[in-house]
Amino acid sequence: MAGERAGKEGYNDLATTDPDIASEWDVEKNHGLSLTQTSRYSLRPVWWKGSCGHSWKDKVSNRAVDGAGCIYCERDFRKAFPLLLAKYYGVLEGVKVIIKDEKAAGVPLEIYIPELRLAFGFTNRRAERAKDEQRVIKHICEARGIVYHVVDEEEPNKVAIEMRKGFALAHTYIKSDIEADCDGLRERYLSWRKQASRKKREELRLQFLSFTQVWIELHELSAY
Repeated sequence: MAGERAGKEGYNDLATTDPDIASEWDVEKNHGLSLTQTSRYSLRPVWWKGSCGHSWKDKVSNRAVDGAGCIYCERDFRKAFPLLLAKYYGVLEGVKVIIKDEKAAGVPLEIYIPELRLAFGFTNRRAERAKDEQRVIKHICEARGIVYHVVDEEEPNKVAIEMRKGFALAHTYIKSDIEADCDGLRERYLSWRKQASRKKREELRLQFLSFTQVWIELHELSAY
């Protein structure tokens, strides 16, 4: 395979250089491929089986060098991230954050912060219908004195930047470190995913939002 880099067992093979990642090597699906002869810089796509219960295919170098994890857990994390981040920022600023509010403006608001009269919406760049709906929601919110800020990003760092812009419109300025915020929430979310059984994951999703606040408070205490 072009760009393939072989490893030498006991020296620079994946099992030696990255034992944690090597433990997720799917022996059954990677039949015929040798873990001990594979370098961490290999561009070969192989199968992985995580403790989260998912099975997926990704390049060895993406995992070992770039630090990529389970693609399905990362997808789910990105979906949950705006809500988790809003809760986190709410704790930092001492304001209540409501998820899925329908009372303040008479229309569904994905995130609403009553004290700041601030609401957030999230859309897919390819979904024109969603954009049209959010323009209507924005007009309704403005008529009720609510700032409505749409976040049109999916990558966590960019979502955080856009959400800070929304808070700034309500004269509230978030000063925490964006990188640390994203990494911290991702770490806690993925840890939770590994511990939750498949049957209970959907049920525990909302519980995790409350758990995040506990983690934030513990994180703040550890800083002193």
